[in-house]
Amino acid sequence: MKPFKSRLLLIGIAVIAASAFFDNIRGPILPIFARRYGLNYSQASAFFWASSLTSFFVSILSVALFARWTERAYIRAALAVQSLAVVAAAGGCYPSLIASGLFWGIGNTAIGMSANLVVIRGSSDADRPRMMNALHLFYCLASILPALYVAKTAGRWPLYAILLPTLLLILPLWLCAAALPAGGVQAPAPPMPWREMLRPHALISNLCISAYILGEVLTSMWLVTYLSGQARLGVAEASGFLQLFFLAMASSRALGALLVRPGMESWLPFPLMLAALAALSAGLAGWRPGFLLAAFAFGPTFPLFASSLVKDYPRTYASLIAAVYAVSTAALMLGHVALGAIGDRFSLQAAFRLPSVFISAALLLLALRLRAARGPGEP
Repeated sequence: MKPFKSRLLLIGIAVIAASAFFDNIRGPILPIFARRYGLNYSQASAFFWASSLTSFFVSILSVALFARWTERAYIRAALAVQSLAVVAAAGGCYPSLIASGLFWGIGNTAIGMSANLVVIRGSSDADRPRMMNALHLFYCLASILPALYVAKTAGRWPLYAILLPTLLLILPLWLCAAALPAGGVQAPAPPMPWREMLRPHALISNLCISAYILGEVLTSMWLVTYLSGQARLGVAEASGFLQLFFLAMASSRALGALLVRPGMESWLPFPLMLAALAALSAGLAGWRPGFLLAAFAFGPTFPLFASSLVKDYPRTYASLIAAVYAVSTAALMLGHVALGAIGDRFSLQAAFRLPSVFISAALLLLALRLRAARGPGEP
């Protein structure tokens, strides 16, 4: 691999690791917030849906920013906003928690998108599926750390002492971004017109990936709350189980990085999602290892979806990935609200069936996508 592309891969890994930490520390600390502020499930879900709201807007805005900003400027702006999110979360009151959610959606969404785009830039068509699996392997490995961190500190440290040390992750990333050229590395393709994103193949692709993301993210972000509320585990024990969840995802992504070959991105997500759906059903029926099997099936799925977008839209993938983020975060906002409301109105057991509903929707959309070739007017 050429030195410049190797540098992009290493930077992408560093950035995705930080994104994973900030993304997945929210699930373990949500029950702590809820207990400290006396929140019900709907009130607690506001921390999540507030971040989804701003994530939606930054995803749309990023379509334009990718054409105007360098990766260095984009990543550093994202890191600055993520720092504000952590400081607000440590503020010690419910309004500051909501403000933190708003900042968190901007900062962490932009960090995650930039990691994917940097690695896509540094890979070729032949090695991209394996490189994306490798990238998201590091996402899973880094996702174990926040669960471990919260498991060791919950009940021992005050909330601000848990949150503020995470700011130490920002400085090395700021320095990593300096390794990217200050100019001349804007998005490698022109923006994809919004009307093109509404053509059948692009639209079905977007909705399919967004439905899958919704199912996977609701599972991981609410798993600690589900286990502590439904299975009566302590936050530390439930956070320990979340470590195993991400370790299962990491193991399958490691296999994907080794075994996935070009062309598999077109069909492999279908059996993986079927397996995840069956495993989630087993977990909800009381067999807790089912959630770990679902995580194993989740592992390679998103990297394969991202690779398929680049394969189908080699010139406009940056805009389409931003559109996927926009749709999925808007859906996540509604998903968090719905999960919290169902948990309050019925039970957390009933609410935690929502991820399976969205995985089922993704399967149906993928079946349509596999049957529908791109139209003659689609890029």
